[in-house]
Amino acid sequence: MLNSLEDLRSAVDGSVLAGLDFEHIDIPETDGSVFAVRLKGIEPFDAWQTARAIVDRTGRWPLLVDLAFSSLGGLKEKLLDGDLDRFAFEDEDGNTQSPAQIIEVSKAVDIDAFFDARARDFDQFDDDYDWVSEELESEFGRRPEDGELDQSIPFTVHRYERWAWDRQREAGTLPGPEEGRQGLFDPHKPALLLMPTAKPWETLAWASWYGAEENHAEVVAVVRDWTERYGAELFANFSTMLEFAVANPPTDPEDAWQLATRHDLRATSTLGGPGITVRQYAQALIGWDRWFLHDRP
Repeated sequence: MLNSLEDLRSAVDGSVLAGLDFEHIDIPETDGSVFAVRLKGIEPFDAWQTARAIVDRTGRWPLLVDLAFSSLGGLKEKLLDGDLDRFAFEDEDGNTQSPAQIIEVSKAVDIDAFFDARARDFDQFDDDYDWVSEELESEFGRRPEDGELDQSIPFTVHRYERWAWDRQREAGTLPGPEEGRQGLFDPHKPALLLMPTAKPWETLAWASWYGAEENHAEVVAVVRDWTERYGAELFANFSTMLEFAVANPPTDPEDAWQLATRHDLRATSTLGGPGITVRQYAQALIGWDRWFLHDRP
């Protein structure tokens, strides 16, 4: 891993990053550091792609951030007040979890169990099957037949969406993918960080994301799984938002459905904010090479 500005300048020589005023900043309460630079006059994603192409030389995964979320002045001050602040990594006893601790714990996470627990905690339940039947009749022109809905278990939003999705698949009336696709966030004051790890999922043990503040290790494990399964490379962490470049997006509808529900459970504002349904989002994920996840207060 590169640890000197001189070596970094050599690594970026001849690229769009050459000549930029990088700073080398230690991350408090850890043994790690970042190289950081404001991006002025450079397309942020172009800068990220350039740094991504030389990870084998730098040993550092590039990450885009937005300095606008801090009111302080200098680059270092803004980062230590925001993205690199270790406050978000404190446990309930006030002890700060180290990146190494988070990464080690993440290796033993049961991802399926994690999402099952999220579904129990966050999915909305409704035991009023008359209401459910009325909704389905309003949307599909008929009430469910006897036995079509299992009334022995609560009817969740995801169950409703799955029932509706299956009916639309049968009828050939699924929404087009564009209905569930959002544009990416346009950072106001973009900066590029070269993180103290070559693995994209491990950056979340160093730079906080709002959606992970109660379960950092679990989110590191989930992002590792998405990276390995879909080639989903985290390229931006904008405080409450994560953005991924996806080399192998899902092509199978069942795979896309599971992924859509997990995005919804892990980053609840992804769908709730713009009013996208789970079935719209499942269709959108098929073949889509960009993911935008949002979890906000």
